[in-house]
Amino acid sequence: MPGKPRHGHMRKNSKTYRAWSAMLDRCRNPRNTKYSRYGGRGIVVEDRWFTFENFLEDMGIAPEGLLLDRIDNDKGYYKDNCRWATITESNR
Repeated sequence: MPGKPRHGHMRKNSKTYRAWSAMLDRCRNPRNTKYSRYGGRGIVVEDRWFTFENFLEDMGIAPEGLLLDRIDNDKGYYKDNCRWATITESNR
């Protein structure tokens, strides 16, 4: 079936897809309520991660109870600066 994702992740049921989509939106969409804390202060997403399949390959499926986190809060979203973390870890 043309247009159907091959990775099995869909917007409505995939935590990983939603994390990826939200990351892109807060970094690239000035109308996003969180844009000023991300894209507005220079936080960018590496070009490779503009494609969900590449993000999935690098980060894997989001584990239950964890969220996408940047290790260095002053750097962008890319493989070596991101992890799946608990809220407590993310807030540190």
